[in-house]
Amino acid sequence: MVVGESLLGAHLHFAGSLVDECVWEGEGEGKGSPVVAPAETMHLRPSEHISLPWGALLIRCAFNSSIGSNSKGGVLSLLKRSEQQRHRRSITHEHSDPVGFDVQGASPLKLHTSSMPVFREKPGGFDIITSPLQYNLSYCSGSLFGHIDPRALSDWIRYHYKVVGVEKFFLYDHGGLTVDNDTAAAVTPYEETGVVTVTRMKGGRHFVSYYSHQILNHNDCLYRSRFLTRWLLYSDLDEYIFTPPPSTFLSWLSRIPQNASWASMGSYMYSINTCSKLHYGNASNESELLVEHLPWRAELPSCPDRTKAFVCPGPQGRRKQVVDPRRVNMVSVHRVEDPWEVYGVDWNASFAEPTPKLMHFQGLPVRKPPQVRCRDVKEEAVERETVEDGKVLDFTFRDFVARAVNEVR
Repeated sequence: MVVGESLLGAHLHFAGSLVDECVWEGEGEGKGSPVVAPAETMHLRPSEHISLPWGALLIRCAFNSSIGSNSKGGVLSLLKRSEQQRHRRSITHEHSDPVGFDVQGASPLKLHTSSMPVFREKPGGFDIITSPLQYNLSYCSGSLFGHIDPRALSDWIRYHYKVVGVEKFFLYDHGGLTVDNDTAAAVTPYEETGVVTVTRMKGGRHFVSYYSHQILNHNDCLYRSRFLTRWLLYSDLDEYIFTPPPSTFLSWLSRIPQNASWASMGSYMYSINTCSKLHYGNASNESELLVEHLPWRAELPSCPDRTKAFVCPGPQGRRKQVVDPRRVNMVSVHRVEDPWEVYGVDWNASFAEPTPKLMHFQGLPVRKPPQVRCRDVKEEAVERETVEDGKVLDFTFRDFVARAVNEVR
């Protein structure tokens, strides 16, 4: 698969091929002749069906034989014939270039073919396919842009690494990790130990795509990690996975049926403006996560439009997902968008159920002063007190975070 973007890609799930063929040219001794395969273009849509000029696409190269299996490396290129060729019959003479004739059989016209190298596999790169998986659970980020709070970023990575069990983080930087020095410094220790790999995206601001190319990032990550990890988690830096004890997120992954290729989780919206007085005063304490002083949440799973069943299946709310990257062919932001209709599981989002769910602190990673983040500081005297924006006081997640982080510290 080749992952990219094209004009009008967001409007269709399938369209005619933007390229005609894929060509693999092996390297090293005995590399042989180039191997050619037909190319199939598949356009990906956002879960919300938002149409923007540029959209993500996949180009499937249907090779009939194993390519690169000698582990010598090689180059994958895409071929595009001239628009003129599409309206002409063509014949090929042995040991000659293709020659085209118009419909009336007029004078021959030499055909023009454009070639674009898209991937160079280094020697030994093929070995990853036959090697054991390196990780059980990895994470793919969305597009990281703007000014990101280094404390919120560090909190999120630390929690999901130590508490949830994420072993590898693939972060897609659209400027958010480099625009401020302290944000870059928050990621550096994890990069140096190999826990985090950062893909730095360039030029995206010139092409208007859904949420700064998030679907492109998600599918690029899907194929980069296909032979590295058993499970791949998709969520944002303002969403914390919560699995009510004594179960763990990893134990729920082990319960996913063998014929299921993904599982999705519901999301509860938390207030980042209403903070508890008890913990607000200690927000500068580096040993305490910022979410520990944000205990007000929505009573029901969030869903901005319940008519969109592919985003919000019934009362389950807006979803995020964990997928098996070897069995899922394409993903969107809130659902697996796969034309082969792979089977998956929607975990019950009810707070009364022991299933994993997402605690959504929308906007928390955005850099802002504490007094702006916590505009409304409240006492915790009244249990399940309703505040102005419809949130209720619930200590469940806050207390879980405090205990869990302290245990792994």
